Amino acid sequence: GKANCMADRGCMWSETLLGCVDSPCVSHCDQTMCDGDLTSGCVGGWNDQEKTCYRKELCGGDSWTCESEEGCEWNAATTDCRKKRCHHKTEDSCLADTEEVCLWKDSETCVVMPCVNHQSQGECMLASGGDNCLWINGESRCVQDKCVHAAEMDCRGDTFCDWQTSNQSCTVRPCAEHINNRLCEADRRCHWDISASPGSCQLERCARYPSQNMCGADVGCLWEDSLCVEKTCRKITERCACQQGPTCFWSNTGGRGRCEEQAYGRCPTLDMVLVLDGSGSMSQSFGRHPNGFYAMMEMIRDWVKMLPLSNEGSQVGSNSVPAG
Repeated sequence: GKANCMADRGCMWSETLLGCVDSPCVSHCDQTMCDGDLTSGCVGGWNDQEKTCYRKELCGGDSWTCESEEGCEWNAATTDCRKKRCHHKTEDSCLADTEEVCLWKDSETCVVMPCVNHQSQGECMLASGGDNCLWINGESRCVQDKCVHAAEMDCRGDTFCDWQTSNQSCTVRPCAEHINNRLCEADRRCHWDISASPGSCQLERCARYPSQNMCGADVGCLWEDSLCVEKTCRKITERCACQQGPTCFWSNTGGRGRCEEQAYGRCPTLDMVLVLDGSGSMSQSFGRHPNGFYAMMEMIRDWVKMLPLSNEGSQVGSNSVPAG
């Protein structure tokens, strides 16, 4: 992966090839050439014992040296130099940060989220500075409480908030506390919505029903494992119930009776091969994404969720010959 690649100073990560390649520094045969390369991060990377030029190890030295290096910051708490957090140029890479502490702000800048530096519940709740910090018990982390609106109109106008008529207060909307796709998809109530930028975690339509009776009253919903979920055709296991579904039909294809979506059920069983463009244009940024491959993968991931896949292993049909 990228982290292992960058840990080897003889290597570098190529965003164009999406792979690990040799650092340009290793092609320099003496210290003069090594220190003369001002564009590849080689200056100061000469190892006299090995007679090899390496990519200079980033983020080291005292506070003055640290602050003068691009992509580095001085951590006063630990008195050491570290890689600058949330130093990303695109929304996709910002939200995919492995520390999960980054926020895409104003559709143009990646910043560290308020409150995330507080490591305990006590520290989080006592935080000052106007950040309005909130402790999330299930995830043991401190986040900013954005729902401090006193007026109902302001609260309802905030996509992160819900107005509680019972006590006239503004609270965080269910699922809105999940800051990225991974945390969102891990919560069965939620789905990651990419219809607007930046992406956000939203409550599934049926999950708003808190009881089995309320869930059952909605023909599009199904009570499953103490949660109200969308009644997709695949979730229906009985023929008669399937035939009552307005978009469903019962299929005996392959000798296995199951409920299918009408939009796909009449199609013959087939394998799909996806071919992605490998030209230079795919290495350019695509809207919110650092390159075309990331953009395509996100689209395919959402597409696959609604396809009636057979769940067969990849070996099935592996000897078939592509046509066309």
